[in-house]
Amino acid sequence: MKRDFCLLGILCCAYAFSAPPPNAYSYVSNQPGCRADTSADQELVINGDGEQWVIVAPARVVSTGRHQTVHELAKAPLDLEIAEPLALALQNRLARSQSTVQGEDRPSKITRIKIVSVWHGVLGLGMGQAVGQISLRFNICINGNLPEGKVPNEVARNSPKMSTLWHQPRGEELRHGFQQAADEAFSAIADLALRPID
Repeated sequence: MKRDFCLLGILCCAYAFSAPPPNAYSYVSNQPGCRADTSADQELVINGDGEQWVIVAPARVVSTGRHQTVHELAKAPLDLEIAEPLALALQNRLARSQSTVQGEDRPSKITRIKIVSVWHGVLGLGMGQAVGQISLRFNICINGNLPEGKVPNEVARNSPKMSTLWHQPRGEELRHGFQQAADEAFSAIADLALRPID
C-alpha cells in the first residue's frame, strides 16, 4: 500500500512538471471581431492612396506582474505602448509599399487592425540568461467584420538575451527588452496587414 502511494506521488509529480504552464495575458479585448472596446481601446486612422486604415488597440498595456499562475517567469511587470507604435509601424510600411505601386488603380477599402490580446513573459535560458517574450493576437477586417469562426492571427517575438540573476531580469533592461520584442511584432503585423496589396 505504501509502495503504491509513493508510485502515485511520483506519477503526479511527473505530470505536474510535464504539463504546459497556463498563459498569463496582459490584455484581452472583450469585443468580438474588430470592434473597439470603448473603455480600453484607441482608434487611430491612417489615410493613404484611396484606402483607410484603422488601428484598434489599447493605448498602453500596464501589468503589475501579479498574474494568478504557477508560471513564475510570466510574472514580469510590463509597461508598453501599443496603439501609437503599431500605427507608426503601419505608416512606415505604407510609405515603403506606396513607392512601388504608384499609378496602379486599387479599389477603395477600409482595413481595421484590432489587437485582441497581449501576452508577455520571461523565459530563463540557464547560465544567467533570459529573454523577454511578447505575443500579440489580432484580427484584420477588410470592408466590414470578420467571417464567423475566423481565428485571430498571432505574432510572437523574443527580446535579445539578457544577463540576469535567478532568470528574472528587472528594471530598465527588462523594459527595453520587451520594447524591442514588441517593435518587431508591430512591424510583422504591418507586413501581414499589407500583404494582400503587395
